[in-house]
Formats: sequence, C-alpha cells, structure tokens
Amino acid sequence: MPEPGSWAQSIAAAANGNADFAGASRWLDTKIVLRFGAAAYWFKLYRGRIIDAERYNPGTNMLGYDVVVAGEPAAWRRAFEGVTTFGRELGTGQIGGDGDRVELERSYKAVHVLGSQIIPQCGLPPEVRV
Repeated sequence: MPEPGSWAQSIAAAANGNADFAGASRWLDTKIVLRFGAAAYWFKLYRGRIIDAERYNPGTNMLGYDVVVAGEPAAWRRAFEGVTTFGRELGTGQIGGDGDRVELERSYKAVHVLGSQIIPQCGLPPEVRV
C-alpha cells in the first residue's frame, strides 16, 4: 500500500494541472482539511495552486486550518461510485463544510472542483477504499 501522504501529493499534482481549479482558487490564500471519517488531509491553497499537502495531524500541524470539508466514508464513496454526486452529498449535508464561514464561502468553487473533478480522478484515500 502506498504511503498515505502520497495521496495528498497526487491530489495536489492533479489540482495544479487543472484549469478549473486554478480559476476557482486564483484569489485564495487558505488552508483546507478534507476529512473522510477519521482520515484527514491538509492542503494549503495559494493563488490558484496547492502549495503544500499532507496527512492532517492537529498535534503536529501548527498552521491549523481555515475550512474543513468532512463526511463519513460512506458518503464519499456514494459520491464517487456514481450512486449520487459530490454536489448532492454537499447539498444534503452528508458531506459538509465548517470553519471560517467567510473562507468557506470563498473556497466553495475550489472545493467543488476538488470533489467533482480532482478526487474522482485520483481516487479516494487508501483508508477509505474498500
């Protein structure tokens, strides 16, 4: 099994090569945590790019986060197995956002691109795959 942190790096590489993500995050300077049940990943977005990505551990990541996008593994799986869509899971609250409300609103489009294009391209993190 690949190192769990390598999943975060693959997300960063895919996002940095995606024009929709670049446009949606062009003016962002924010830190986002994607949480899949207990598995969490931290991403630093700056001017249209993910400039840092790693497993999130609140004890060792002193920068914290601005926004958390979280859901149970089953909700993420439904979205990426075609049972529903990422937007639908967001809309019904099965996957939800929390943190700084202003940053959450600013980053909505970038989060949507991550959930609807980037994560499906890279696959779910190793801890969430069945």
